[in-house]
Amino acid sequence: MSDDPYEYDDMFIDLMLFGGKVCSHCGRTLPANTERFNRDHTEPDGLTVTCRQCRAASARQRYYTPAGEVRRARRRALRIARREAKENAT
Repeated sequence: MSDDPYEYDDMFIDLMLFGGKVCSHCGRTLPANTERFNRDHTEPDGLTVTCRQCRAASARQRYYTPAGEVRRARRRALRIARREAKENAT
């Protein structure tokens, strides 16, 4: 950054333009826009209550749990069964 006292970062400018929203998971105040929060039509402001980073982290964690492994195995088996059914049909 330069010594210019009027140089602001993008986060500050977005906060000024869109207003802030607090993530219910991490507690950070972020700009209330679709760059930081996913869309959710059920919420009054149209954005999810957790930020994109927290949602991605929880999805990653859920994916690597034993239940996620079972889910992946079922999807894989279903994909193979569909492929075999398509090959048998032709």
